[in-house]
Amino acid sequence: MNYLKYIARTGRINQHPQGRLGTHLLLKKIPHTSEAKTILEIGCGTGHTAAILSNNPFIYYEGIDNMLEMIHFCNKRKKKLNLFNCNFKHHTKNSFPYQDNFFDIVICESVLAIQSPEQYKQIVTEAFRVLKDKGLFIFNETIWCPSTSSDTRQKINTISLSYFNIIQADESASLTSWETTLINHGFKIKHIEEIHDLEKTKYKFVINDFELKSLHYSDKMKYRTLFNPKELSLYLYFKIVNRKVKIEKGILESYIITCEKNSLTYEKP
Repeated sequence: MNYLKYIARTGRINQHPQGRLGTHLLLKKIPHTSEAKTILEIGCGTGHTAAILSNNPFIYYEGIDNMLEMIHFCNKRKKKLNLFNCNFKHHTKNSFPYQDNFFDIVICESVLAIQSPEQYKQIVTEAFRVLKDKGLFIFNETIWCPSTSSDTRQKINTISLSYFNIIQADESASLTSWETTLINHGFKIKHIEEIHDLEKTKYKFVINDFELKSLHYSDKMKYRTLFNPKELSLYLYFKIVNRKVKIEKGILESYIITCEKNSLTYEKP
């Protein structure tokens, strides 16, 4: 069963470990300003984050995803909600389809953790390239705690692959290795925050009009697909599986990492 294709067909949103909370906490890291900002999202999913950001007329958003089905749904959402300051591209190549120093901010959620070390480095390299100097790279990812054994990582990934056709996180993914790669590729790490700690601040959701419309649209599409016997069976399958696949506390940790491009101190290898 391919969970990502199911998400793309049904327009599901917030389908990552920290759900809506993780997305809101990430977007809070975007500086509030009346100046125009260009934002790139790596792995735009079904377009819900674009809808949230459309509330800000000073933001222009570009989203890329390697699944064409995701882009199709993004464009459906854009048309339905009359989103005016965003664009979506299907992209499968290593290099991003943008010129150097183009974006003020690059964001992603639950994308980097499932990449191999080589793919992770490639994404970091491209994020650096397309960002303006002093631009921000902000991401929300869930990776293994240092104490999680190799056997446990392998076991969880095997289960995730069998049920969802996607791993939980690359077995070698660690905060230490990620920090090293970011610094070696010219980024200054500004903040590393555990979402678990941020939850203790009792975050209050502030939902703008575009997000509310997007939430309603996703609910409508989800329930509409349930009239299709095949989609209903998949819905029930994933609902049951999600309850069965329980990961104990202390195995994974979710972080929001904020980095700044510092091209003045970076020498290309």
